[in-house]
Amino acid sequence: ALQTEASKAGGNVVPLLGNHEVMNIVGDLRYVTQPNYAAFADTQSEKRRKAGYDNYAAWAASHAASLATIKQPGVPASEAQWMAEHPAGFLEYREAFSPNGKYGKWVRQHAAVAEIGGIIFLHGGISPGLISMSLEQINQQVREEIANFDKTTEELVSRKVILPFFTVRETALAVQLELLEHPSANTAPDAEYHNRLVRLLDFSNWLCMRDEGPLWFRGYDGWSDEEGGQRILQILTTYNATHVVVAHTVQKSAHIRSRFRGAVFLIDTGMLSTYWAGGRASALEILKGGKIVAQYLDGQEVLFEKPNAAASDSPK
Repeated sequence: ALQTEASKAGGNVVPLLGNHEVMNIVGDLRYVTQPNYAAFADTQSEKRRKAGYDNYAAWAASHAASLATIKQPGVPASEAQWMAEHPAGFLEYREAFSPNGKYGKWVRQHAAVAEIGGIIFLHGGISPGLISMSLEQINQQVREEIANFDKTTEELVSRKVILPFFTVRETALAVQLELLEHPSANTAPDAEYHNRLVRLLDFSNWLCMRDEGPLWFRGYDGWSDEEGGQRILQILTTYNATHVVVAHTVQKSAHIRSRFRGAVFLIDTGMLSTYWAGGRASALEILKGGKIVAQYLDGQEVLFEKPNAAASDSPK
């Protein structure tokens, strides 16, 4: 809604991917709560749940022999357990984040990193190990990883290897079973399919999912002043940038934090206070002339000002 409103008003909103957006895309639902699912439930949810369980039970039965060979299959042992793990709204939630779902379609349009006016914006951060890649290369690789995930899971659904609502854990299990039942493929197109399954199992090492990737990196918060000052200078020089603005790591003070002489701004103040105790809403305002101000509901704080900027802006 804000994108549309801003465009009509002559402004612009640039949404970016964060780690939680990608987690929801791939079905890593560790942080999704019962109230989250409940918000997606409707009058047909119970009917869908029953059909979903029936489909799951048929899938489990078709792989019973292979499942028996895996010591910790991690699959529900009963209908009651499955229902508990798939509350009302679960199936609708997964659909909403699918490639054609209301939110899935939208978030897949987002970049991982943006450069605006010489300032780099991204969720986690650019680690020193990534500076060999341009910003566009980072975005392109993240886009390709998500697209390849969608392509592979779509084929897995069509082959009845997985069900559309499977979580990433369930998908990984199903892929292991598929590789167990079909251990080798030396000719096309099976070889290409086999290789994609192997790549999917390695999802924790994808750029969009690994700790040192742009959506997960926390170094800017943890680096010492000396270590970080040198590293961030290298990053800014590489991309010809003046500042980096990141979120991801909630600041315990609930204040936007400036580091390395204004080179980095950590803007996550835990604004979802129902989740992060003591958190509060905030915004980083970047003004013409380079002045950068933290805005809160109860006041503001100047975080950065170019040397002599205040003097040059004052009345003569």
